[in-house]
Amino acid sequence: MKNDLPSPELLRKLLRYDPETGELFWRERPREICKTEQAYKTWNKRFSGTKAISFLDSDGYLKGSIFGKTYKAHRICWAVHYGSWPSKHIDHINGIRSDNRISNMRDVTNIQNQQNRKTTSKNCGVVGVCWVKADRQWRAHIKVQNKLIYLGQYFEIEDAISARRLAEIKYGYS
Repeated sequence: MKNDLPSPELLRKLLRYDPETGELFWRERPREICKTEQAYKTWNKRFSGTKAISFLDSDGYLKGSIFGKTYKAHRICWAVHYGSWPSKHIDHINGIRSDNRISNMRDVTNIQNQQNRKTTSKNCGVVGVCWVKADRQWRAHIKVQNKLIYLGQYFEIEDAISARRLAEIKYGYS
């Protein structure tokens, strides 16, 4: 797959990345990239200076096409900013998948990326803490290397959250 990726050098010719806002913009294309003089003029008149790679998909990621292939914006931003493709997964630190500011992204393993997950409707607003209706208690758990670890059940939500937070420290969650 990496062989199919455009080089960061080419991306820098095509795109301007604003690390403060996380946005990508099309640059004026060099003539040698376009097949014909007409394509060169048309493309630059229509797209130069406009936002690029900015389609929001159903998973909340920004993506778009370069030369007919679709790429996720966060990976493009990384490559343009650092001059190399990310070696692993890009984690959006604040959990907002469309927030591609360089300060919000880090290159992490899949396990690290899974540790920084958003809350779901199944929990109380804290990942790994949920209400068990049958027991009328709060349950705390944590997933480490794909193994679910039970942290106990508590009458008070604060106790369940505390157990979860201590486990996050113990297992190196960010």
